[in-house]
Order: sequence, then C-alpha cells, then structure tokens
Amino acid sequence: GGFLRRSDPAARMSPPPASPALSAQKLTTNDALAYLKAVKDKFHDNRAKYDEFLEVMRDFKSAR
Repeated sequence: GGFLRRSDPAARMSPPPASPALSAQKLTTNDALAYLKAVKDKFHDNRAKYDEFLEVMRDFKSAR
C-alpha cells in the first residue's frame, strides 16, 4: 500500500504549479556545498547514513 490514506485530503490535491520566483532563482556551487555541509552536520553521528546520502547524490548526478 501507499503512504497516504484515502481520507487524506492532500492525497486528492494536485501539486501546485511551479513558482516563477523559485525557478528564476539561480543556485550556485556554494549553495550546493552549504547544503552538503548541513546534511553532514545533521548526520555527524551516523556516518553510514551520510555515506548513503552521498551515494544517492552521485547516482543522481551520473544519471543527468
């Protein structure tokens, strides 16, 4: 089964259209590095989980 129950109103709603302001924002390498650091800090006590995250990111990048 899915994660959403049939009675969940959010399950019946379509996703909102992309915000023009969000798509116009340019992300930089520094933004990416700051994100990676934040994830590393969050999982500082769980190196295996952080390594798994990095593997997912590498897989995503190689599939682009």
